[in-house]
Amino acid sequence: MTLRERFGLGSEAGPQAEDVDVDDLLAAVRNRRRRHLVQHLARDHGPEDVVTISQLAEYVAAVEFGPDFDGAERKAVYVALYQTHLDALEDVGAVECVDDRERAYRPGPNAAALAEVIDVAERVAGETVRGDEA
Repeated sequence: MTLRERFGLGSEAGPQAEDVDVDDLLAAVRNRRRRHLVQHLARDHGPEDVVTISQLAEYVAAVEFGPDFDGAERKAVYVALYQTHLDALEDVGAVECVDDRERAYRPGPNAAALAEVIDVAERVAGETVRGDEA
């Protein structure tokens, strides 16, 4: 069974998934912040839900630093998302930019399937992205 079949990429159940090289997919989620983003978007937002980069930075900062994160921590996450992480996830169809000027995003066509891949990897490794690891 291929990854496409196992995780429903391109199935009738969800939006049409994009063809992406498996090495590119795995490289995109080797970073913990990117895994946080993929799982958050896939689990907590529908395919048409639009989320700003500020909202994403708030979420990731809370996961990484706890609910009492400070402005400097939030800003560091925001800058990293803007300069690196969102582009990498957009390249593999995990997020989709809907308004570049407003920096607004929604789950991409590969978000749900990629979140499942992360879930499997977590089970194998015995950890969770949403846990208190930072």
